[in-house]
Amino acid sequence: MKADMKKLLTSPALAAALTLLCAAPLWAQSSAPPNAPPQTPAGAAASPSRQLDYVVGASDVLKIAVFDEPTMSGTYRVDTDGSVQYPMLGHVAVAGLRVRDIEQMIKTKLEDGYIRRAQVAVDVDQFRSRSIFIVGEVRSPGK
Repeated sequence: MKADMKKLLTSPALAAALTLLCAAPLWAQSSAPPNAPPQTPAGAAASPSRQLDYVVGASDVLKIAVFDEPTMSGTYRVDTDGSVQYPMLGHVAVAGLRVRDIEQMIKTKLEDGYIRRAQVAVDVDQFRSRSIFIVGEVRSPGK
């Protein structure tokens, strides 16, 4: 009987069964429910869908792209008066508008005599970037 018990305790099948039983709780804890939204680490960049609701203001830098029109695409800083100087359209007031509204406005203006079925994408390249300069005695001079 002792020999049978020793043979049973040293069998590969028992070792495999014990390994699976010990790993099952770890696997169950790490799996997420199928309907759970993906987790985003803290401090991660905002998703593009959230950026569409961003309200643009003075000193923001916008990247405006018009599909298949490289001369209409570029990077534009919002002036203190809240507008950007855009090719063929001149001053376009954008301050106080959401990114999605700016896309639609530029699309509408371009389709009104310039481009048929314009495809416009607007991204915020820099958010209200400003340089601050301090005059006088400072610990670390520079920007």
